[in-house]
Amino acid sequence: MRFLAPLGLLGLLSIIALIIIYILKPKYQDRQVSSSFIWKLSLKYKRKKMPFEWLRSSLLLILQVLILLIITAILTKPHYALSTNTGEKVVILDTSASMMAVSHGKTRLERAINEIENLAMRTIENNDKFSIILAGQEAKLLVNRSESLQYIKSQLSNITSNYSISNIEDAMLLTENIIKANNIAEIIYYTSNDYNDPGMVRIRNMSQGETNASVLSFKGERDQSGNYIFITEVVSYGKDLFDVVLELRIDGNYKTSTVIDKLEAGIVSTYVWRLIDVNEDTYDVASVHLKDIDDDFMYDNSLEFFSSTQKFRVQIVDHNIPNQVDSTKEFITRALQSLNRNFIIDQVSNPDDIKDEGYDLYIYSKNVPDVLPIDGAIWIFDPLTLPTSIGTLVGDISVNNISPVAETSSVLYEKVMQQVAANNITISRYKQLVPSNDFEVLMSYQSDPILMSTTNVGPKITIFSFDLAYSNLPILFLDFPILIRNLSNYSMVETIDDYVYDAGLTIPIYPHPAAVRVDIENNDGVFEFGQESIQMLLSTLGRYKVTQVLNTGAIKTTEFYVRIPASESNFDDVGDTIYMPLVPSVPGGDEVTSDLLDLLPYLAAFLILLVVIEWGVQYREQY
Repeated sequence: MRFLAPLGLLGLLSIIALIIIYILKPKYQDRQVSSSFIWKLSLKYKRKKMPFEWLRSSLLLILQVLILLIITAILTKPHYALSTNTGEKVVILDTSASMMAVSHGKTRLERAINEIENLAMRTIENNDKFSIILAGQEAKLLVNRSESLQYIKSQLSNITSNYSISNIEDAMLLTENIIKANNIAEIIYYTSNDYNDPGMVRIRNMSQGETNASVLSFKGERDQSGNYIFITEVVSYGKDLFDVVLELRIDGNYKTSTVIDKLEAGIVSTYVWRLIDVNEDTYDVASVHLKDIDDDFMYDNSLEFFSSTQKFRVQIVDHNIPNQVDSTKEFITRALQSLNRNFIIDQVSNPDDIKDEGYDLYIYSKNVPDVLPIDGAIWIFDPLTLPTSIGTLVGDISVNNISPVAETSSVLYEKVMQQVAANNITISRYKQLVPSNDFEVLMSYQSDPILMSTTNVGPKITIFSFDLAYSNLPILFLDFPILIRNLSNYSMVETIDDYVYDAGLTIPIYPHPAAVRVDIENNDGVFEFGQESIQMLLSTLGRYKVTQVLNTGAIKTTEFYVRIPASESNFDDVGDTIYMPLVPSVPGGDEVTSDLLDLLPYLAAFLILLVVIEWGVQYREQY
């Protein structure tokens, strides 16, 4: 018997209180009678009372004491400890990519499932419990202390491997409640490698000497001499390989290949291609492939590399004022070119060449069109006119090199003005204007907005109320490039953070501000999303294509590649340590309890019965 709330025993004090009440309770009552003759008869028969007559007179007290005892027992939360045969099994099954290695026509995972099913059969026959925990990218308790072999088999039949890693740490945390109930339940980990220190866990290594050749990395870049090269790293695990063909493809077409005479086991080898007719501007995607090899794991024999990051198209419109050089256009162009982003910049002077769609960023100096583009961000400098939808011009203000005041309390300010010292900036002339309610002011002078930007959903609009020629901002060699970097990051969000990911990760996809629909295509099919923030689980290997339909009908596409994690390719890997969850020790030391039977329902039923009886006895005495 275990009491989970032993402080409930304080309820026994209520019995003392009940006895005190009975002691203080008056024993006699005043009554008028016609004669005292009855008392004489009472004395006559006093010695002839029935046996256990005291029990009858104290029955109500006994019932009330029992009721208080039952209530006290309920407060202590009593549980009855059921015995076990101590053969309970907790199986942790590795469902990571390495479990898909094939030997004699079966994968490691398939062989592990067969063994687990046989183990479950023997365990259930011995009247013990069986649990299964899956250790993939995320751990999952699949079977919790079941005694049904049919149920266990049905769950095993639905298990599939994935392309990610094995999260043994989280899987061990899921054993905590099982260990609390049975502290000598055996934990068995079915996996593909050994461990230096498995602790209390029994390791069942399902590998059977499988071998694996893997492409570990692949990229294109310029070397120190300025030549464009492709570099790849390959390795063999398990045995030496001879006459290995390494093939290079450009945009899906065969380009060249190399024959590796000997790929030594466990040694990473690097190979370089120098191609005079290929550079970052002549292709979109290159890929490398291991061909015609003796390999038990075919999922890491190729890798892709995209030639460049996402391209952003920028249109900078000249103010086109006769006899005036548009210095703002030149300052902004140089600042954008200094950033580590792939900008395609079009400078436009002829009004007939100005476009109102097809760009990620539109920059206007002085002359602003009445109708603004809707498919990209907009920067406006020193406007002569403004569409009424975004604000109203008041006039032209000349000042003596004033420094604007920073509005430092907003989240937007932290994004745009991060690491920019506003007090370093001076301005000698600016436009006085009243922006619409969609704008948030970032810098001001005497309540006049100097720098402002929109915060609403959709393409961002930023207005500088001054010409860069009337400011020292372009010669601030730290503040100006940082401001343009921050503003470009805020205005033009890259769709993805990287171009090669490990399988099993969940990554954010950032839709274009003007996107009305986002489609993500991989080998599993096409998945459609709206403009909302997207979290994409990378559950399959290969190329992913993100297609965005903008509000103008234009199409933007971005691609990335998902690969096997490098740790899953290493068949020689040995794990380090498996840590048991911290389970508080229970009084009794080695006492084993596989289950605790809650006695509350039985006590509650008994309590109700006693209350009914006590009520009946009390009613009989009073009436």
